[in-house]
Amino acid sequence: MTLKEHYKFHSRKSVKPYSRLLILMLLMLTAVYTLSRFISSAVGSSDFSIATWSIAINNEQITSGTNQLSNTMPLLNVSDGSTSLKSGDECYFDIEINPSSTEVSLTYSIDIDLTSGSHPLPSGSTVLRCDLYTGGSATVSDTETFGTTTATINGSIALSNSEPLNASSIRKYRIYCEIPSNASITDGEEFNVNPVITIDQDI
Repeated sequence: MTLKEHYKFHSRKSVKPYSRLLILMLLMLTAVYTLSRFISSAVGSSDFSIATWSIAINNEQITSGTNQLSNTMPLLNVSDGSTSLKSGDECYFDIEINPSSTEVSLTYSIDIDLTSGSHPLPSGSTVLRCDLYTGGSATVSDTETFGTTTATINGSIALSNSEPLNASSIRKYRIYCEIPSNASITDGEEFNVNPVITIDQDI
């Protein structure tokens, strides 16, 4: 074996371990880079979902994807808008759902029971009707089911590329009730109702 051949032979033997080590290091770097990108993407996706969900119900911000509220609302006299009621009066309360700061479609359900609340309406009171206003215009697109003292309203607010959610996406419900003329109450008495509102992201 010549000196040149001897040198080539031993060079190949000494290079092999280093080349394997270099390949191993490259594979590890690739794996770490891929994993870091995956984790970053997952965190970014989660942050996006949270950041773009912002629903207000009667000006109260709701920040999670699924919410169930039970807010006591005063009943107002139809004739003057005051909380002072008497037998035979027609009264109402409002529920406003404002999704204008969110970027997801949503579905909702409003359950009304006149016998709920810290000072519910007297026995014999009834739910009369419900008016829905969207962007200032009355609509009848949602499903409304009425009992004697109960009502259920189901609806949805869709997100589309052509019509993003904005102020015109606000849903305002005005629910009308009536106190019976023979109710034994004090003139000027105040009543409230405790509707339950469930809202979900529609993914």
